Amino acid sequence: MTDPTAFDRQEWLLLGTAPLAAAAAVAVAAPGGGRREEQALLLAWRSADAVFAESQLVGAIVRELDPQDRAEQEAAQAALAEPPSSFSNVLDEAIDLCQRALAVVEQRGSAQDVEDYRRFVLYLARQVATATREGSLLGLGGQAISRAERSALDQIARALGLDHDWADQTPGLV
Repeated sequence: MTDPTAFDRQEWLLLGTAPLAAAAAVAVAAPGGGRREEQALLLAWRSADAVFAESQLVGAIVRELDPQDRAEQEAAQAALAEPPSSFSNVLDEAIDLCQRALAVVEQRGSAQDVEDYRRFVLYLARQVATATREGSLLGLGGQAISRAERSALDQIARALGLDHDWADQTPGLV
C-alpha cells in the first residue's frame, strides 16, 4: 500500500477532485435529486473509510480531503481551468480528471492501490446515482438508476479501465 506522502500536493488534490467530479457528472446526468444526491455523496465519502478499510490510500483520501472542508474544496476547484458549461462538458471533465488521477496512482501506487482507487471512484458515483429514484411519482415506482446516469457511470468506468461488469466488482453496490 502506498503512503500518501508519495504524492505531491497537486497530485493529492487531484486524487480527491476526480471522484467528486465523477459524482457530479452522474448527478447532472438526470434531472432531480439535488440535495439528496449531495447528501448521498457526503455519506458515501465518509463511509468509504469503512467500505475500503483495507486501503490505506482510500482511507487517507477520505480523511484528508473531505468535500465539506472549504479550503480543500476551493483548492480543488482551482485545478479546473474553466467551469464546464454543459452536461457533456461536465462528463468530459470528470473523465479527464479520473484518467489523470488514475495515471498518478498507477505511477506512484501499488496494483492494489489502483484497484482500490477505481472502486472508490465508482462507489461514490453509484451512491449518488441511487440517491433518488428516477421517474418516480411521490417516491413510488421509477428506476434506481436512470439510463442517463447508467451511461455516465459506464463512461466513467471505461475511463478507469473497467469493463461492463464493474458494478459486480465494486463494494457497497447493490
